[in-house]
Amino acid sequence: MISTTFINNNAIQQFYKWSVFIYLIFKPLYFFDSGIPQIADFLLLIPFTLFAFSINFKKLFRNRGILYLLLFFSVVSAVNLTYHFIDSDSVYSTSYIFAILYFGFNIYFFVFCFTVFKSFIKKDFEYLVYVIFIALAMEYVLLITGYDKGIDNDFKNRAYLSFNNPNQLSYYCLILSGITLFVVKKIPIKRYLVSLILSLSFVLIVCATSRPAIIGALILISLYYFVVCKKHVFKELLVFIIPILLFLVFNTEQMQEDFKRIDKRFAKVEYAGKTDLVERGFMRVVDNPNMLIYGAGEGNYERFVKNESLLSSEFHSAIGSVWFSYGLAGITSFGLFLFYIFKKLRVFDLITFLPILLYNLFHNGMRFSLLCFFLALLFAISTNVKQNIP
Repeated sequence: MISTTFINNNAIQQFYKWSVFIYLIFKPLYFFDSGIPQIADFLLLIPFTLFAFSINFKKLFRNRGILYLLLFFSVVSAVNLTYHFIDSDSVYSTSYIFAILYFGFNIYFFVFCFTVFKSFIKKDFEYLVYVIFIALAMEYVLLITGYDKGIDNDFKNRAYLSFNNPNQLSYYCLILSGITLFVVKKIPIKRYLVSLILSLSFVLIVCATSRPAIIGALILISLYYFVVCKKHVFKELLVFIIPILLFLVFNTEQMQEDFKRIDKRFAKVEYAGKTDLVERGFMRVVDNPNMLIYGAGEGNYERFVKNESLLSSEFHSAIGSVWFSYGLAGITSFGLFLFYIFKKLRVFDLITFLPILLYNLFHNGMRFSLLCFFLALLFAISTNVKQNIP
């Protein structure tokens, strides 16, 4: 167990903390195509550079959880490099290299956040919740004022609000809600603020029409009002309703179109069949069971498309993608990493992360850096006795 922080200079610690807060606020601003980097990622260039020179890597690598994560990254690199050379004649061979870079960035981001969170004190956690409120409020304002990046782009893609697609928005809100509940169970937070965060998040998730995210949001909302919020429940629920009512009032003219879009989105589940399973990558496991042993890598998805009329895309399940892409070695090393984090957490803490796990059964959220942000927070709290946080 590590009971001391990895960063020694107090000024640098403060700079890193505010870098994390600023990152959360700018994370929704998708200016470029989906993926890394976006504006928020560029803002990490200076902190990342300083971090490389200020961190005690020798002490850091004594942590078994970090070693499991590096083992997983070694598997990712080995498998993707192998397929890169095997498919060297394909125009898609470089896609394997991008997969390595994505994981490399997120793992470095995880280590960065882990070390920063280990230096957090109670006041910093309070700031974190306020920053989450600000970030969600910004998206909510865009929603009720009618701004939509998709409209500006003539809906040439699936852009929604400031994100490149609705799933990114719903995943973002779900993770921030989970982080809020994880923190509020440990640190006293100003009354009603959590209700506002959960309500803003719920409105945005419903409008993004992500079924797994809606289920996850309902789990977190129930967890707060039935487990955490033991006093003033009625007043808290009234506060929860306020953002919903404001949305209905400000969005009256557009309401009918919004409900049509939401209804159309949910109606798709009635027609989902084998074609949907193929396009989302689930049938690859049936057609290529051998890949579960040694892995298929992440790239050149055209390999698995038998019907040219169907789209080729990544496996729409993070857990399924890890196993199918990196085989037994990948799923084992990644599983050990998660187990090492989760084994020291309380049941409530695990439940705050459960909606994110459920979401990743049906979506591939592995490349979304906020997943690493949440995991780093869980890991830092579970291994840090100095913070004296229950």
